[in-house]
Amino acid sequence: MATINTTTEDNVEIVQQIERIQNHKNVQGLILVNAEGNPVRSNLDNSTSLQYTRHMEELKTITEHVVRDLDPRDELVVLRIRNKLNEIMVLPEQGCLVICIQAREDRLEETTGF
Repeated sequence: MATINTTTEDNVEIVQQIERIQNHKNVQGLILVNAEGNPVRSNLDNSTSLQYTRHMEELKTITEHVVRDLDPRDELVVLRIRNKLNEIMVLPEQGCLVICIQAREDRLEETTGF
């Protein structure tokens, strides 16, 4: 990612963390978006990654403005959206964006019986 200055050790740790998140039983998709707004890593198909990226970037921008309007000293840390089927977490980090789509825990229990 363009805006993150990392060493090789850091890159290995980042990749390990990404793989750990992707392998979680509830995670359906993970998208890493660079500072230019382009998905640079995803386990979803290209059109789905682009669709989520475009919409989540818009929501993140609007939410950042709301947070700053409420308290100029505050900043957005995570945006969590829950619908009937899943949860989407948007994490702005060092100019980049992490988008994680996961099945709702209660929904997962309904469909699998676990």
